[in-house]
Amino acid sequence: MRSLRLLAPRVMSAGLRSAGARTFMASARRMGAVAEPDFDFNTFSQEATSSEARAEIEAMRGVHRELMKKFKIEEAKANAPEIDWAYYAERVKSSDVVAEMKAAYAATPEFKVTTDSADIEKDFDVMIASAEEAGVKSQQAIKDLEASLLAIEADSDYANITVDSALEKDPELKAEIEAEIAKKEWYSGE
Repeated sequence: MRSLRLLAPRVMSAGLRSAGARTFMASARRMGAVAEPDFDFNTFSQEATSSEARAEIEAMRGVHRELMKKFKIEEAKANAPEIDWAYYAERVKSSDVVAEMKAAYAATPEFKVTTDSADIEKDFDVMIASAEEAGVKSQQAIKDLEASLLAIEADSDYANITVDSALEKDPELKAEIEAEIAKKEWYSGE
């Protein structure tokens, strides 16, 4: 993988300056500089403008083949075992953990690499919108917390506050605590 990362800039400097090269470099960056198994080195090589660039592409093709063999990528994909959730549910003391892992595994989408810029832009638009929404919510939460902090500071005499005086101000909390004590429910770590 490191070899592909090192070879790609040399291809660019050796005279490969077409749209194909830019697409390759963008794809390589998104994939951590690892070419897709079905990457078309022949088409890519045709975009080369010099014999040095074609030689570098051939070197990349060799490194790609070597990595595919070394890590047995195709074999691993074909022979990936199914997870035996029942096996783990029997052996793991907390079956909730297994159920949560199974749900998370089922909810994980299959990773697919695309070079279609429309798909990439759409994905980034969704991520940016989500980040902006989270930012707005965070700003509101900060304002709410700052207002609560000011109210607490204005309302409290920290040097003289006691548990009894705090519970007098919050009868619901006092009732909840007394009920837990009556039931002998102690801190559970949750």
